Formats: sequence, structure tokens, C-alpha cells
Amino acid sequence: MQVGLFRLVAVYVLVLLAGAIHTLESKFCDLCTKALLVSLICLFGIVLRVEFEAVVDGVANDGNLLVWYKKLPQDFYSAASQENSRTLESFLLTQKPKPPVKLAEIQTPAVSAKSYVVMDVVSGTVLSEKNPDEVFPPASTAKIATALAALALYDLDEEIAIPQFCTQVDGNKIGFGQGLRFRVEAILQALLVASAGDAACTLSVSRVSYADFVAKMNFVAKGGGLARTKFTNPIGLDDADGENLSSARDLAKLAILAMHNDFFRETVKLKELELRDLDGKFAKQLTNTNRLLWDIPESVGIKTGTTTGAGEVLVYEYTKDKADLIIVAMGSKDRFADVKLLLDWALLSHSWE
Repeated sequence: MQVGLFRLVAVYVLVLLAGAIHTLESKFCDLCTKALLVSLICLFGIVLRVEFEAVVDGVANDGNLLVWYKKLPQDFYSAASQENSRTLESFLLTQKPKPPVKLAEIQTPAVSAKSYVVMDVVSGTVLSEKNPDEVFPPASTAKIATALAALALYDLDEEIAIPQFCTQVDGNKIGFGQGLRFRVEAILQALLVASAGDAACTLSVSRVSYADFVAKMNFVAKGGGLARTKFTNPIGLDDADGENLSSARDLAKLAILAMHNDFFRETVKLKELELRDLDGKFAKQLTNTNRLLWDIPESVGIKTGTTTGAGEVLVYEYTKDKADLIIVAMGSKDRFADVKLLLDWALLSHSWE
């Protein structure tokens, strides 16, 4: 620090000398002035460097708080980045939801369903399965995709009128009259609670063409990772070409996707509701087609389906404490009994910590 002080004094003296010489009028004096200014700049730079090093040394000596960058290994930053990446990966692994713990080897029950999946929703773990990737007609469980496509196209408070064409569709319907006006919210409730085919038809033709709506359903399916699913109509009817198909695993994925939508989730757990049009011309009490909502208090939805080609189909969700299960049964002769047996097996043989 004493050396630094001496150099500061020297700078001051040089400044005074340069000022004195500058007052003299001669070329020699001009040259001397310029030489002194150059010397002054150099000396000033040296002083700054000395003072900076003194500060660095002081900080380093006082608390070892400053690491001089020249002492770092050449690959310091890349190595640090890699270490941070490994640390992050380790942390994420600890945060990944754990699958339920298997308590005992209990024989899975014999069921009538040709295909089924029992899936833990939180971890995505399949607890039991039978022909999970074999395709079958989905029947009215296709209306899950119908609802998701409609939710992407409409606002819930939009008003739409029932087309004449949709009053004559095949399959389950609740008897909408031509020209009756409803909010989209009400049409979706009829679709999901009462499995109304006339509601599905109305949603499919009131904003875009029928073909474009079905394309939207398949876009939803593809986006949800449904690899073996193809929808050919919004109602879930068996088609002549046998191309309206899905699998138990795909329907489980579709259910998880749909249940993330608040309106969908709140609707499919309704046991009953009264449906009214906007002009007071229509009122009907609707009852949910999912009987397990009454039989099992922890049931939260989601959709039934039945056709000649599909047999009985059920996509079902159970939630209690940390347990959250999706069970899909396809090609069943008694879907509710099958799902109850599979649910009981899962709860007896697994624990959610």
C-alpha cells in the first residue's frame, strides 16, 4: 500500500509539471508535455493495477471469498455444468411419483372382459392387464374424445340449436327436439351423464363439418399418445368397416387426459341432473349410466359404453387418500362386476404410501 501511495504522489507531481511546461510556448515544450502525458497515463495504469491487486489479495486473505479465475481448471465450467445436471437428475428421480407397493401375491380375478387394464394414475404403473393393446370397438366411451374435441371448439356458455338431422340418430338419445336452444355446457352434460347420441351429433355439426369434427377427435387421440385408436364417429356406433376401434391401454390414457379438465371431471361424477333448454320448452331429469357412482362412494367417473360389436365397456376411476386408479374393461359381459373384482384385487394387493 505504501508503494501505491508513492506512485499516486508521483502522478500528482507529473500533472503539475505538465501544466507548468504547457504554459511555455515552444515546440520543445510541446514535445515535453506530450511525453509527460504518456508517462502519466502509463503510471496511472500501474497505480490502478497495484491497487486492484491489493484489494483482491485483501479479500482473498480475509475470507478466501474470491477465487482467481486463472487458477481454475480449463474444464471447470463444463465439469460444473455436468455435475449440476447429475444433481438435477438425482433430485428429479426422488420427486418422481412412486408406484404402489405390492403387499402380496394375490391371484388376479377371473373376469368376463376380453381386455382390461388396471392403472395407477399418479405413477402411470399398470398393476394388472389382459390383452391391453388388442383393439375392440369402444362403444360410447368414444364420447370421451367427443367431449374433449367439443371443449376445444366451443365455449361452455355458447348457445347452439339442435339440428333436425341429430334428432334421428341411432343409439342412445334423450329426445331433443329440432330447433331447441341449449348452452354447450348443457349439451356436454347430456353427452357425458346420459350418454346422449343426439348431444354428440349436435356438437359434431354445429361449429365445423362432421368430418372435421371426427378428425379433431383423432387429433386429440394422437396428441394423448393413443397409438391404436381410430374414431370414425362421435357417438361410438359400430361402423360397417369395423374401423371404429381402441384398446384398453389407450382408453386409460384418454381417461387420464380427460380427467385433467375441470369441467369434464366435475360432470362425469354427477349422479343426476336436470337438463333445461334456454327457452323453457324442454326439461328432463338425467341419470348417470355409471352405476358404480352409487355402489362405490369413492368413484369419480368416467364413462360407459355398449354396442352389439363392443359388448359392455367401462372406463372407471376410483380415488381414495393416495390411491387413484383407472380401470378399463372392454368386451365384457358384466362390466360393473368385472371392474369391482379388479378394484378389490388392486386394493387388497397394493398399498399407497
